[in-house]
Amino acid sequence: MVKSGEVAWVQPKDKGTRPGPRSGHTTTCTREKAIIFGGCGVQEGRSAIFNETYFLKLAEPMTWELVDVMGDVPQPRWRHTATLLPGPTPKDFGANLLVFGGLNKGKRFNDTYVLDVDKKEWNIKECNGTPPPPRSHHTANLIQF
Repeated sequence: MVKSGEVAWVQPKDKGTRPGPRSGHTTTCTREKAIIFGGCGVQEGRSAIFNETYFLKLAEPMTWELVDVMGDVPQPRWRHTATLLPGPTPKDFGANLLVFGGLNKGKRFNDTYVLDVDKKEWNIKECNGTPPPPRSHHTANLIQF
């Protein structure tokens, strides 16, 4: 029993197919959904690295969706970063998700992908300047001035 002023974790009711257990994935929240990408875990009894994209609709009832994405889908990876990008208006914030770096079987990446959340489409991005060295186990934050 939870008393007034106490905090308790609650397992919400959800439907759909959840992603399997994993680590090193990213979970990035927009106003309406959580976006889960990549990670490593076990698949069919063997270790695996994923490039799956899942959406979890946050409104009741919470619903999982393994997204049938299009475009330049990133190679499987874990220990990458995922950052929501600003849109042209505040309403558009979170319409795009940037994924950078990560690790797959000892190979580190320094590539940049952007997911158009509404279109469910990945695109690899060529960036100006000198990219940082390949990396994993890093963090990224968006700071707006």
